[in-house]
Amino acid sequence: MATLHFHEPDRTGHRFGPDSQEVKLKVEYMDGTLGYLMNRFDEHNLWESVNVIVTSDHGMAEIDLKNRLIDITEYVNMSMIKATIDNGALMQIFPSADNLVDDIFNALYSSHPNMTVYKKGDIPQRWHYGDNRRVAPIVAVADRGWSITKNRTMAAAFAGYRRGGHGYDNEVESMRSIFLARGPSLKTKYSMEPFSSLDLYPLLCSLLGIHPAPNNGSLGVVSKMIIESPAICGGQTTIGHFGLLFSLLSLFTLALY
Repeated sequence: MATLHFHEPDRTGHRFGPDSQEVKLKVEYMDGTLGYLMNRFDEHNLWESVNVIVTSDHGMAEIDLKNRLIDITEYVNMSMIKATIDNGALMQIFPSADNLVDDIFNALYSSHPNMTVYKKGDIPQRWHYGDNRRVAPIVAVADRGWSITKNRTMAAAFAGYRRGGHGYDNEVESMRSIFLARGPSLKTKYSMEPFSSLDLYPLLCSLLGIHPAPNNGSLGVVSKMIIESPAICGGQTTIGHFGLLFSLLSLFTLALY
């Protein structure tokens, strides 16, 4: 298995925003890079032995650090908070004492129409996020395009240099990633319904003919794209034909129309 990882157009998207001309030009440049690789596959007749996957790990949304900021210091007494982790699309909040969780939650809950606040036990299960010991007792999540901070002045100072962000609810369409695949084990001219990124791992294992470690993904949905659907027997998965897997990861997806 070989992998390539590109930092673009993520870097340009953060700087100028996903709808910018700069990002459009960068996407065109990256399309040329991908085209170069595909042409080399053609020249060396690799398509009969290599499965290629092009994907990304997130999307991106336009942000406005001047006009779409949520400063938690305007709603809660910061002396009750020991530490926060992250800012922007979400913020984890650690109270200075365990008995202050309710006080902080009540102060922030419904404090801003574009921020949703959860206690750790109430984080949506579909995020697979609330059970880890590293997750804070309180998590605040912003609506798409909004950013959470504890220093409005400092955040606004970056308004001209940071116009794109991600980390929002993964049900938001602009957070979705791209998936394209080609190879001897994969159907041609085939389009399928959206699936979870968690399903990529069992798909990769199946294409490589290896047994997956315990994971939260499912082969059931993604097996539809495989020419010979894997036979699942005793936890083992097999397919009729697999070759070297060549995976390319670009840091976010942009659809150009």
